[in-house]
Amino acid sequence: MNTSMSEEHTLLVTSARQLAAAHLAPRAAEIDQGILFPQEAIGHLAQAGFLGLCVPSRYGGVGAGTFAFVLATEELAKACASTGFALVTHAAACEAILLGGTEEQRQRYLPALATGAVLGAFAIHEENAGVQAAAIETRAVPDGEGFVLSGSKMFTTNGGAAGLFVVLARTENPGAPKEFSLLLVEQDTAGFSTGPPRPRMGLNGIASRDLIFQDCRLSRDNLLGKAGDGLRLTKATAAFAMLGAAATSLGIAQAAFEASIGHARRRSIAGQPLAAHQAVQGLVAEMQADIASARALLYETARGWDPNAPGPAAQAFTAKLVAADMAVRVADRALQVHGGHGYTRELPIERCYRDARGLTLHFMTAEMLRMNIAQALLAA
Repeated sequence: MNTSMSEEHTLLVTSARQLAAAHLAPRAAEIDQGILFPQEAIGHLAQAGFLGLCVPSRYGGVGAGTFAFVLATEELAKACASTGFALVTHAAACEAILLGGTEEQRQRYLPALATGAVLGAFAIHEENAGVQAAAIETRAVPDGEGFVLSGSKMFTTNGGAAGLFVVLARTENPGAPKEFSLLLVEQDTAGFSTGPPRPRMGLNGIASRDLIFQDCRLSRDNLLGKAGDGLRLTKATAAFAMLGAAATSLGIAQAAFEASIGHARRRSIAGQPLAAHQAVQGLVAEMQADIASARALLYETARGWDPNAPGPAAQAFTAKLVAADMAVRVADRALQVHGGHGYTRELPIERCYRDARGLTLHFMTAEMLRMNIAQALLAA
């Protein structure tokens, strides 16, 4: 598979790497341990145009495409996984509006999202539904010229920082078949609030919050696409988000790998560098093979990304499944290379492990990914 990049993509990666080294890496540990949202880093991403990478220029974005988004996310996540993942969720909100929004909605919301004036979030998960979108209970009851939104969401990335939320809700009339729709909810909507932060194992900087909707009145203009389009748009948006999640996992794995190479070269035992030990060499070789395989799959999927083509969801789900599982294996081997030093908070390896483990759960668990992939492959 060809993982080579054009000159434009090479420049993008260089820019992302420089930005990450200057503004993300120095505060990554502080953000993780202090459970802080990387607001300053997000500001730098906005200034560099990264928040609008996939937004067409006519809406104020860069219009660089999905592959560019994946490349940038990988580099940013290598320095700070929380910042990279916050970008992914923001980009998913933009993608939902691009896929399902009217021209008026795109003109209204995308310029602010693309420039970073507003941060986006995508809210699906609920206490009694998990990642099964069709089981959600949040309801938007038709009322006159709009809806009354009631219910809650949980574990919403960017929940404590976003200004615009793309929310999946049931919109059927009483007695009608189940109907699901996406609604745009602004942060200052009356009746809308967010819960407190929850202590987490990793990815501590993503401002994950529960969302509470208490009789929020929304106009018809807040409906994304048509009533009943919710599940279709959610699946297409989720597939795009999976590519970003896979890129985040890839960035984490690359960071752990590079740290292991450096440690093996510097650290000596009984006068001999770790790099000279066959056991360490085997671990490093396995890490390289894992990363290269996942990167090739992700890049191939992102290069040809077309949300309207047959089968893109299964391809994106596969890339996310492979990359997330790979990152955990690589982080685990990196811990072995570092020994007891890697288990302390003096080095970033333990954070890599915790962050990598979170990516096997976020957006869709590994088990749900496998089920969705199998269903797509076995469908008549």
